[in-house]
Amino acid sequence: MSYNGWKNYCTWRVNLEYFDQGHYMFDDQIRQSKDVSDLAESLKEYVEDHLEQEGEGQVLSYALAFLQECSYFEIADHMIQDWEGVHCRNCNREIDGYDEYCSKKCKEEDELLATHPKG
Repeated sequence: MSYNGWKNYCTWRVNLEYFDQGHYMFDDQIRQSKDVSDLAESLKEYVEDHLEQEGEGQVLSYALAFLQECSYFEIADHMIQDWEGVHCRNCNREIDGYDEYCSKKCKEEDELLATHPKG
C-alpha cells in the first residue's frame, strides 16, 4: 500500500529520516555512475550500519525487520532524478535547475555527441 507518494510507509520514513534533507554524501557515487541498483545497495548498507551502531538486542532486531519492507531502489531512483535536475547533462556542473545544461556550449557538445555513433 502506498504512503505519501512512496511505495509504503517504511520507504517514506527511511527517505524522510535519512535522505530527505540532503543526499550530498552520495553525490560522488551518483556523478560517477547513475546505476540505481548500486546506489540502492549503498543506501541500504548506510542505514543498516547506522542502526547497528545505535541499537542492540530486540530493538535492533525489530528495526532491521521493519527495514525489510523498504524500497531502497525507489529512494535511489528518486535521488538520481533529483541530482540530474540540478546538474548539467553534459559536464555534471551544478545548475540552477531551470535548464538541462550549464551553458550553450555544453548543450551543443552534448547534442553533437548524441548524433554521432560511438566507437
